Parts: sequence; structure tokens; C-alpha cells
Amino acid sequence: MTAHPGVVPDHRPDYCKCCGSDLSGIRAELSSKRQVIDIHVVRPVCTEHRSYTKICPCEERAKADFPAGDNSSVQYGSGLESMVSYLHSRQYLPYQRMKELPKDCFGVSLSEGSIDNIIRRFTRKVLPVYGKI
Repeated sequence: MTAHPGVVPDHRPDYCKCCGSDLSGIRAELSSKRQVIDIHVVRPVCTEHRSYTKICPCEERAKADFPAGDNSSVQYGSGLESMVSYLHSRQYLPYQRMKELPKDCFGVSLSEGSIDNIIRRFTRKVLPVYGKI
């Protein structure tokens, strides 16, 4: 058992199962405890960045930039890309199974081309480290 559980619901009796008396005003005493360790459902988060334009009094149009790294209308975030890279380089999953896991667990469909692009990006990122090693 862990000493610091994240959620602790208390279960106190409201009535006596024998005679039906109301027990709501009576102090409860902890008699036992159980712990359930579980994984909550992980759901993908879709963040929509919106860029607005303003017209300056000098009549120049000023358009806001998107955050660095947001290069296309739809793309995968660093968490999903990291998971794909981990599944490839550490778990040695074939592409078909790398497509299945995000679809089955998170409802995210990836093509083999997207998986390949993610792996190629991560490969380019780690090449300088490999060179130093």
C-alpha cells in the first residue's frame, strides 16, 4: 500500500442495517481500508491555435504568428511523437502495431507515412548526440 494515495473517498454508513436507525449524527471510526491502483483513461488533447489580424491606423495589416513548431494546419504534438519514437526505438514495434496502439488506446489514427516522418525527425535530433558518444 502507498502511504500517500491520490484519491481517498470515505465510506461511512448512513443507517443501521439491523434496525434501520439514522447514523448520520454519530462519529465514524476508521475500521479498515483498501487501495485500488488504476490507470485513468488517457485522452488526446487537441489545441487549436488561432491567429488574428489587426489593421493599424497606418493601414498596415498586422498578423499574429503561430507558436514556434506549429508549421501546418494539422500536426502531431511532442507527446504523441515521443511515444511513437519510444515504441520504435525501445520496444521495437513494427509499423502496423505502432498504428494500432494509438488508435486502440487513444482514438488517434496514424498512417505509416506519419510514423515514418516522426521517426526520421527524431533520428535527425539524436544524430549529434550519437556523434559525441
